[in-house]
Amino acid sequence: MMEVSSLGIPVLGPEICGVPELVLEGVSGFLLNPNQPESILQALKKLLALDKTEYKALRQGSWQTQRRIFQDRSNFRQLVSQLKGEEAPQSVFEGASADVGVLSVGTGNVGVWLDFFQAEGIKAMPVSEPSQIQGCKGLVLPGVGHFDAAMRRLNEPEFRKALEGHFQANKPVLGICLGMQCLMQGSEEGQEPGLGWIPGKVISLKSKAEKQGEPWPHVGWKAVVSAQGTDLGRFYFTHGYACAPNEADSIS
Repeated sequence: MMEVSSLGIPVLGPEICGVPELVLEGVSGFLLNPNQPESILQALKKLLALDKTEYKALRQGSWQTQRRIFQDRSNFRQLVSQLKGEEAPQSVFEGASADVGVLSVGTGNVGVWLDFFQAEGIKAMPVSEPSQIQGCKGLVLPGVGHFDAAMRRLNEPEFRKALEGHFQANKPVLGICLGMQCLMQGSEEGQEPGLGWIPGKVISLKSKAEKQGEPWPHVGWKAVVSAQGTDLGRFYFTHGYACAPNEADSIS
């Protein structure tokens, strides 16, 4: 059940022992009565009766429940606190608001950033619905994947409205990898419009790489110099596209 929930798959489980902690009725899956075999059929009918939006919410609930319960760091801290007779610290996933909301729109690596914030003692939560954005002091847009796939979700009317409200309120937004590309007006990788918060577009590095006789996508170590000419050291890159802002002051 733990493995299935970690993949965001709804769970059907018997109402025995600790199973109800993981299988929350209608939130992360459906419970079965171990003494009534017909309850399996009833649960399957409930699952099959869900529309696309309801099923997506159930999947998200399954993943979030697993993340909330099975966190090694927070569980260890709670155990130590209990052994010391102290009040256990609040989980970073509890509550309706958070210092940081990590957008979870199917573009990957959300768990990495939730683990990072948790290790730093920062209250963070995955954000998969527009209504969750208002309660966040800041947003992180992580991402691995295709520009259009991410922007189709972010450009949904309610999601876009909530994101614009956050941005207009001058709340911080951090875009990482694909998430940073989504901050631009568009990308040569796709057709969807970007958020447009940074004037400019995402360009392909393929033609430049071919002219310089370098491989594409660009993979390897490169020296990085700031716009002011400061040597920032060497960084490892794995990318085929780059942000090209219209305004020079958009570049650090």
